[in-house]
Amino acid sequence: MLAALLVTLSAFSAQAEPTRIELYRGAPGPQIRYWDVSDTSLDSRQPNVNFGGRSLLEGGPGKVILIRFGDLARMTEGRRRVVGAKLHLTQIVGNEPVLREVRRVKVPWGEGPRTTLTGLRPAEGDKAPDGSATWNDRRAGSDAIGWQQRGAMGPEDGELVSGVKIVSTGNSQYAIEGLGMAVQAMLDRPYENEGFALIFESEVAFQSSEANRGVPRLELALAPAETPTGPDLAVTRIESIAEGEYRAQIQNVGDTPSQGFTATWIVRERKGARMDSGKPLQPGESMTLTIAAPIKRIGGDRRRQPLGILIQPLGRDARAENDGLTIDRDGVPLTIAVSKTSAEALGRPVEEWAQAQVRFLNDTVFAQSRFSFALEGVKERVRLQAVTLVEEGAQPPAGAAYAEAGAGLDLRLLKTICLGLGVPALEKMNGAAGSIPLPEFALRASTDRFGGLLGGGETRWDGGLPSQIDLPNEPVFSAILESTPMPETDLLSMTAVAILNRRLDGLALQSEAALSPLPITMLIRPTDLAGRSLGGTEFAFFAPEGGKYTLDQPLFTVLTSETGTAFLPKDVLQRLVAEIKDRPERGALLVRCVSRGQTEWAWLKLWRLMDAYARGNTAAAVIDLPFNVPTEPLEPSQNLAENKIVTDSGGGLPAQLIGLIDGKLGASVALSGEEGAWVEVDLGRDRPVAEVRLAMEPGAFWNRFDILFYATGQQPIEALKWARELDGAWTLANRAGPAEGSLRWLTYRGAAARVRFIRIVNREKREGASLAEIRVTPAQFTEGAPPARP
Repeated sequence: MLAALLVTLSAFSAQAEPTRIELYRGAPGPQIRYWDVSDTSLDSRQPNVNFGGRSLLEGGPGKVILIRFGDLARMTEGRRRVVGAKLHLTQIVGNEPVLREVRRVKVPWGEGPRTTLTGLRPAEGDKAPDGSATWNDRRAGSDAIGWQQRGAMGPEDGELVSGVKIVSTGNSQYAIEGLGMAVQAMLDRPYENEGFALIFESEVAFQSSEANRGVPRLELALAPAETPTGPDLAVTRIESIAEGEYRAQIQNVGDTPSQGFTATWIVRERKGARMDSGKPLQPGESMTLTIAAPIKRIGGDRRRQPLGILIQPLGRDARAENDGLTIDRDGVPLTIAVSKTSAEALGRPVEEWAQAQVRFLNDTVFAQSRFSFALEGVKERVRLQAVTLVEEGAQPPAGAAYAEAGAGLDLRLLKTICLGLGVPALEKMNGAAGSIPLPEFALRASTDRFGGLLGGGETRWDGGLPSQIDLPNEPVFSAILESTPMPETDLLSMTAVAILNRRLDGLALQSEAALSPLPITMLIRPTDLAGRSLGGTEFAFFAPEGGKYTLDQPLFTVLTSETGTAFLPKDVLQRLVAEIKDRPERGALLVRCVSRGQTEWAWLKLWRLMDAYARGNTAAAVIDLPFNVPTEPLEPSQNLAENKIVTDSGGGLPAQLIGLIDGKLGASVALSGEEGAWVEVDLGRDRPVAEVRLAMEPGAFWNRFDILFYATGQQPIEALKWARELDGAWTLANRAGPAEGSLRWLTYRGAAARVRFIRIVNREKREGASLAEIRVTPAQFTEGAPPARP
């Protein structure tokens, strides 16, 4: 009896333990990471300036810090009761922060654009970007919306959050505690989640969400909420019924009759008069309200025409989260077709699910896909016009996007909507290994490393780089790129954002030029893996036909100059760009190089040229193409490492390590996973080396490592960093040689040098590692060649 009681108490304790999550820009999330964070500072001394793009948040006398964490419902699904909330901030200047008050903001405001490398802090009196927040306005611009009281201090702007305090957590870290009830209100009523206003007594500055580290974090302790029952009034849709006229549907989606409600239309974030409806609604019954709200377009920005409605049930209501709905009136209308089977299994109204998909696309995917040429992301918006139910497997109505309603996001639906807006299927530009006819190309695929939602293109933030610097889509070392923070997202790529912002009216592609212009002059700069130019070399380009690459007849060839560059034929490339909307695979060109007796291959993705234009390189662009070629011919029949001396940082016994250099593909040898761990081959004397090959089980070896060379008489500290692997998993999946049993080979070629010691050093901590074989290929050059030097 006592044992059973203890088991019961233990189970109850485990069930009662809250789940803790941390939200910050880029935090892990279900399906897609968390991105919906906005923050800025308001300054009374510069009342018309927006500071949302900076990497710091300034507080103190005459200043207010605004910070908002959106997308809460997705991140807390299944545990909707907030039992604790803290806001963590990293201080960079100032004395001990003295918090005067925290207010929960109740009206929308705009963060403003990000700041690029060339972006300077706006001077006093400069015009703030449209829609951004300043001390005077929550939406600055030609049709500004002011705060009720400047600095967001009016009773309609926000309300005081009681019981908060700030505590030091060490190392310039501070936490504002006591925010649980306020966050619960934001979760319960997401249409009123406009974040917090922080007011400090002393001058302070914290890292913002644009910073490279120490960004604001919202820590939540969550517990399961009770399943709501009873009447549940919901705004299920707002649809256009005529030019400038809209109709909202209010439905009782609960299981018992409801009482009446009041309703308030909100046009362009301004509340109208309240309307009363005393009509009770039976479960499933609905009614409609209409409004005339003509659109006042502002340039090519679709974000500036929100229309919402907010209801206030007069009696009991199971859920408040569906009592309000906002659409973007000027957005592209969507019809979503949902299978009846998935809709019935959903457990909530299918319209709510569909609205959540559209809201995530607008508020996160579009808004947070930001680049140097799109500092506020995509200015296009979409709106849900209708949801139609279809039989399982049936063809959806013409123009409708098909979806399988279920828990979380429907990523296929989001992709379908983007493709319908004119974005090419970038994922199909990833050259498939099976489309290349020769056996040695078994893994000459070209999967984009940072393809994001659409599986292709470039999603890294480029605002810290000059626009002339090319962004390689393969893991090739660059000192500039390594030293520049370039966080990637799993949202939209540069290509997609540029296309969506260029054409903002209608689902159909307007013209070939609207898809993407190309730079007037386009050059390639082929290099080896160390960045050395391949001058005086011919390169052949192949395009797929019928989904396959044929290598007997290139599309065109170019010859690099002595400086290592070659012009690309614009007429040919522009014709391919015009084809890729319907034939996206045509956007991936396979490039052949024959150098020093070695044939090697690379890929030219046309989206790189499209991106170069979008980043401002309209007159000329230079694209780097890395090839895995040596500087001297190889002697492939020889293996300089065979039966030589091998050691490692873990002090492995010779009998344990001998398998790495015995010339046989046997069992893998265990190595340390610590950062800085190494394994080294001693060739016995200085030998000419131009290639190192490594055999491994997929996923078993270090993911980031350097290959170091040093000669007799040198120390490891003097070693040359001969090759650098930045993403071994990608290289193994895209550049490995043919499989030998369960093993794959990674091959590194580069500048031939006379070396004795070859050391491979791990640059990223992991749990253990193993390697099967090390082979070293000599170069064909004279004995008098110089040794490797750093």
